[in-house]
Amino acid sequence: MMENRLLREALIRLLRKRSDLVIVGQDGPADATACQVLDAQFDVLLIDSFQTAWSAAKIAHETGGQGAFKAVLIGMEPDEELFMAAVRSGVMGYLLKDASAAELVAAVRAVYRGEAVCPPQLCSRLFRFVAHIIEETPVKRDPPQDRISLYVSSN
Repeated sequence: MMENRLLREALIRLLRKRSDLVIVGQDGPADATACQVLDAQFDVLLIDSFQTAWSAAKIAHETGGQGAFKAVLIGMEPDEELFMAAVRSGVMGYLLKDASAAELVAAVRAVYRGEAVCPPQLCSRLFRFVAHIIEETPVKRDPPQDRISLYVSSN
């Protein structure tokens, strides 16, 4: 789902040069419905707008099992709040506007393997978020056991 036709066509040409990548569909913002996109059965969805990505990424996140796809946002700004919203929606890749073609291809392959991809400066925001959540989460203690443990030693 690409809003920018020029970008979409250039990416298709770039990706078709890679023997391990197969493009099974393409569209612009008004070309296809979410149902049509989901019926295409693919592994990775490239999107250049978070507004477009939100519902598709959320569906990908919620379907989680067989047939689920992973979403990669490309051409994004280094905005921490937008990045965190994308992560919460289920996006697995987040590439900035200055990402190279090689970085895009590497991100697609990494996300396909189940890895998450994001710029280092935004990754630190994710670490801070997780650390904050852990601070707020009470430590779960094991419930008291009904058994008494013993160690018996004889000389």
